[in-house]
Amino acid sequence: MFCSAWTFFVFLVSNIMKNILSRIKRKVKKIILYCMNIRYYVFERSNLYRKMKQDTRFNITDFWLTRLLSVPIKNYEVISIKLGDIKREWQGEIISLDKTPVYAYVKNGDEEGYRDYVRQHIPANTDKNIAEDIIENDLARFKGTIESVMNNGYDVQRCAVILNGDNVILDGVHRSCIAFSQFGAEHEISVLRVCYK
Repeated sequence: MFCSAWTFFVFLVSNIMKNILSRIKRKVKKIILYCMNIRYYVFERSNLYRKMKQDTRFNITDFWLTRLLSVPIKNYEVISIKLGDIKREWQGEIISLDKTPVYAYVKNGDEEGYRDYVRQHIPANTDKNIAEDIIENDLARFKGTIESVMNNGYDVQRCAVILNGDNVILDGVHRSCIAFSQFGAEHEISVLRVCYK
């Protein structure tokens, strides 16, 4: 009897100690990662912001530049890439541009599919009338973007399409889909590719 109680006690204490040590290890790991990133946030981020803002190879809005730099960046580059190689994350999947609702609207005029796409970006608790106004405004703005890109073409120096290191689009899906519908999968465009640490 004493032996099994002692074995249970030792088992219990060892599991508690493993749990405590595991938690301490996770916290120490977080602290180390935080300390490693302090250098980025204190020194590198502001230098990278200035460098990217002054880079004349592309144009990026302050909103997107700030958003991109909120996570430590390893490097960035302007590359030429085929439209067919650009991917989009949508509903938990990585898909090609020609499988997106945005492309379906540009290519085939699938307005209802595009409205559903916009609707999925609106918070669920938004008033129905306001949500419909948002959808109408987005659709009107997108029609203007289509007309602009069709007439003037896509130019990375006017407003860059931004990809991550896996060629998944972060910003510019609308412009990319317009160019894809106009020129096809083999057509190359210049994009800004950002690789995170």
